Amino acid sequence: MTNHQPATAVEVTGLFVYPVKSCRGISLGQAVLTPQGFRHDRQWVIVAENGRSLTQRDNPLMAQIETQLDGEQLHLSRAGHGSVSVPIEAAGTASSDDIITIKIWKDECQTVSAGDEASQWLGEALETDKTIRLVRMADGHERPQSMSEELGAETRIQFADAAPYLFIDEASLQQLNEVLAQKGESAVPINRFRPNVVISGLEAFAEHEQNALGNDKYRFDFRIPCERCVIPTIDQQTAVPHPRKEPFATLREINPRESKRRQPLFGQYATLQSGAGTLISVGDRLSA
Repeated sequence: MTNHQPATAVEVTGLFVYPVKSCRGISLGQAVLTPQGFRHDRQWVIVAENGRSLTQRDNPLMAQIETQLDGEQLHLSRAGHGSVSVPIEAAGTASSDDIITIKIWKDECQTVSAGDEASQWLGEALETDKTIRLVRMADGHERPQSMSEELGAETRIQFADAAPYLFIDEASLQQLNEVLAQKGESAVPINRFRPNVVISGLEAFAEHEQNALGNDKYRFDFRIPCERCVIPTIDQQTAVPHPRKEPFATLREINPRESKRRQPLFGQYATLQSGAGTLISVGDRLSA
């Protein structure tokens, strides 16, 4: 990979929050920064009966579950399947009988179900006869940090894969789409990669070489590149996976991790260095 100088004129061009892990996100004009990520980001996760967390790898129809926040409730909907709503804030402290232990990757988490109505609706909307549940973190439970060397032992998240924030630069997407076009493949939109913060102003894939970006209000530490799985091969409108595993295959060619597996990289994980409680807005200018 070519070395790039840190950018001095970077602009925030998009902000996204994903209330339910692996379901559709919400585009924001501004968001409050917290050390754990944007408020409500991956606050809920869908789990199987055995407590294993589910993603679009397990059921691509999750790509069609719309999410909406109105201040008091989370609304879930899917075209042709109606909707269901659950409270954003937990109603009281859960008893030990209500605690459900689940697993996010290697991390065990104590959670509480959002209720039978949400469970039944999700089963119908995701067209499965298996028991599934929508859960949230139990009050007082803190997910352990399984990547303390890379992300900092003090870093905490809810149900995101690894870090509080994922940055993607527009030039990286542009280069990917240019190579896809050369292969006769269709361009892919940014929603395939589920970023929290989209930026412009860097060269393609130069986000991997930044140490930090910020301004006089807040600052992010750039930690590690995001290794990609097959979820970006799923069309987020149709929920149909690409037959030739694009753009996974092309990313593996043009931006792989230099390892035996050569896992494709796209986007950079980040943590909040300073500025908790302040607003980040589309149009903000950042520098290294």
